Amino acid sequence: LNSNDATVSNCRFRQCDASGQGGGIFVGESPVQIVDCEFTNNTAGDDGGAIAKFPEQGQLTIEGCVFTENTAADSGGALYNNAPLDVQSSEFDSNQSNYGGAFRSNTSSVGFSNCQFTGNVAHVRGGAIHANATAEITIDSSSFTGNSSGDDGGAIDIFSSTGSLIATGCTFTNNASGGDGGAACFSAAGATILLEESSFTGNDAVEGGAIFTGEASEITISDCTFVSNNATLNPNAGGGGAIYLTNDSNASIQQTTFESNAASYGGAIISSRGFPVLIDCTFTSNTADLDGGAVYGNVQSLSNLQGCDFETNQAGRDGGAVHVIAGSDLELSGCTLVSNSAGEEGGGIYASNSDLLVTDSTFSGNQATFSGGLGVRSSQNVTVRDSIFDGNIALGSSGAAEMWQVTTASFTGCTVVNNMAQGTNGGWGIGSGLRFNNIATSALVDSCVIQDNVALGDGVHETLGGGILVDSGASGVAIDLVDSTLCGNSPDQISGSFTDLGGNCISEICDSDDDGIADCLDPCPNWP
Repeated sequence: LNSNDATVSNCRFRQCDASGQGGGIFVGESPVQIVDCEFTNNTAGDDGGAIAKFPEQGQLTIEGCVFTENTAADSGGALYNNAPLDVQSSEFDSNQSNYGGAFRSNTSSVGFSNCQFTGNVAHVRGGAIHANATAEITIDSSSFTGNSSGDDGGAIDIFSSTGSLIATGCTFTNNASGGDGGAACFSAAGATILLEESSFTGNDAVEGGAIFTGEASEITISDCTFVSNNATLNPNAGGGGAIYLTNDSNASIQQTTFESNAASYGGAIISSRGFPVLIDCTFTSNTADLDGGAVYGNVQSLSNLQGCDFETNQAGRDGGAVHVIAGSDLELSGCTLVSNSAGEEGGGIYASNSDLLVTDSTFSGNQATFSGGLGVRSSQNVTVRDSIFDGNIALGSSGAAEMWQVTTASFTGCTVVNNMAQGTNGGWGIGSGLRFNNIATSALVDSCVIQDNVALGDGVHETLGGGILVDSGASGVAIDLVDSTLCGNSPDQISGSFTDLGGNCISEICDSDDDGIADCLDPCPNWP
């Protein structure tokens, strides 16, 4: 077709064949509209099994069409396009090619609205859609179901440093990739992505069960849901059950739910040299076979989590909710971590060789063998402010939190209550509240309440550290204690070296007469 403003309507194209491009229709430079047509079992020896539009001039408009079982030997099983394109209310079912099982675009702006992509196959990349060069893709109110790729991008693959994708109100269900990004892969450097009000369910890939982002990508996600997505369970790969961020990718994720996703590392999200900001997100029942039940930060990632809720996430090894390692600094504010668990360390959070800042957050009912709530090892600076540790359990030792070989650590304005070290699974059952182990430079506990924590011991070693346990080790550093209340802890309130800077209340019994005033501050502690 190469006539001005041509319209093709109510036609059927079946078993048409082209040795080159456009098995059913080849569109030239003029604007063309294709309306209410069916394209079935057409074949192209090169690109565009049903339709090919090569010149960049002249817009192509498709509305109310159905593309079924079309094949292109190279790209765009149903549709190949290089010009401005608008596709509305159309269906793409069981089409296939090497790149873009249903559609491929290299240049220009492309829009899909109210479309369905089902069971399309790319032998290489982009099960439904593959975009290269400068393509700009906008997708609205469309569904992607059961699409697959041999390599990256089970449903969508954006392979361009200047390419972009905006998807609003879409569903991505049961798509699969033999490489990265079960639903979508943005593998080229510098891609820009905006995902809004969309759902990702049951997608699978080696890495990034739903989404994989490449070097220096910019991704914004808001009001989305990620449920039961999976990255391959593999100790050498398998990261990010829902999302994999890598190599200077910037991610802003807001008001999004992650539930029952699974991977070896980062049941919901893994960030490797990425920079995620997570605001008001919910993480529930995500699972990591190894580390980071919900979130895993690795290799100098910088993670900022604000107002997020983590509940019943699990890690087989460390970091039931969050795990950061290798210079991946973490800032956590206004978050709740409830009933998360780790097989080894850090039922709520585990940090190693990474700085940590926690403010206004709650750790409750988390469990691990060691460090039921928070575990930090071999890090520079740990700061915890105005946070609550309540009812966390260490099956071994260190119920609420342990700082081990940290340079500086401080807890200010914190409440540490009802935590327990049970003394099973190889632990000594010591340090049920706060534990400071071989601190290099300084440790501070300021304006904290540490109450009713219990260290049960293991029946062999001496039971220590009901409230605070200080293991000075080779450094010989004592903690500074100021304006804090320690009471009702068992077997003791504080064990190890500390410097009393004043204003402290240390008592075996918290409040004998139940008047709301700790005995050590009450002038008449036994007044009825």
